[in-house]
Formats: sequence, structure tokens, C-alpha cells
Amino acid sequence: MRRNVSIILPAHHESYDRQQTEEFEQFILPKFATTDFTRLPAQKTYDLDNVYTLSSHRPSFVFSYEQNQKKGFFAVECKWRKKDYNGYMPWTDPNELRNYRDYQEKMNTAIFIIIGLGGVPSDPTNVLLIPFRYISELPVLDMHYLKAYFRPMPHKKFFLDVENLVLK
Repeated sequence: MRRNVSIILPAHHESYDRQQTEEFEQFILPKFATTDFTRLPAQKTYDLDNVYTLSSHRPSFVFSYEQNQKKGFFAVECKWRKKDYNGYMPWTDPNELRNYRDYQEKMNTAIFIIIGLGGVPSDPTNVLLIPFRYISELPVLDMHYLKAYFRPMPHKKFFLDVENLVLK
């Protein structure tokens, strides 16, 4: 049974500028060991006001891997949010959501969404790791649903299960 929920968000629920995004990305990047992953060239583009352009259709990072005679690549999109709103967290807008779906389909690769929640972008209180395929239709996430995706140790390095293409 599907239920409708009204969510009241501030008019501009939060403004995420280039500096906040880069700070969170710099917090996340060292969590990918260079012995296990190779980061491919930078993807993001900004307009003159240091805001991501709508034409930026690519995730924050793309990594290649070669482990256990398997090789490939996957993408990571980093988001930082100061807080949730009454148990819900807007993580993207519908245009970006469509861009991620298009990228995943075009590149035929997995995308993982890493969300920093609370604290500051360079040291979030919580880190969530969510396979995009589970939220590909949801620009706003229910915090109850997200409980399974909180990382118990936000500062721990990421590990890729290459057999199942699952980032942990």
C-alpha cells in the first residue's frame, strides 16, 4: 500500500555551494585506497557563480578497479546535508536524478551515492552509502528507510566486493 506524505521544506532547503561540495568530496576521496582503485579524471563543471551546472551529468568520481581477475569501473556521487527535515532528506533534484539514471544506463555501470549528514562537510557526523539503483526514483529520502545505509565508522576506507559489485 502506497501512502502520500506531505513534506514541508524551507523555500530553498539548503544552498550547496562549490566549497561545501569540494570539502565533502575531499573528506571522501582518501577513503578509496589507491592500491584498490584508480580515480579517473575529474568530471564536474561549474557555472560562473560556482554552482554545478545542469549540464554536469556526471557523478563526483569515477573509479576503475582490477581485483581477482575482474576489472571494471563504478561511479560515486557525493552529497552533504546539514540535517534532515522532519525525518526526510532531500538529496537531489529531479533533473539531477534523471542525469544519474541516464549516466548509469549510458555507461552501464553502478553508481553509489555517499551522503554526509550533520557536522561539517569536511567532517560529517554520519556517512551513508546507498546504491543508486535503490533510490533512482526518489529525490527525497525517508530517514527511516536510510537506517540500513549508515556506515558505523564514517572514517573507514571503502571496500569493493567485486563479485557482487557492492561498495562497503
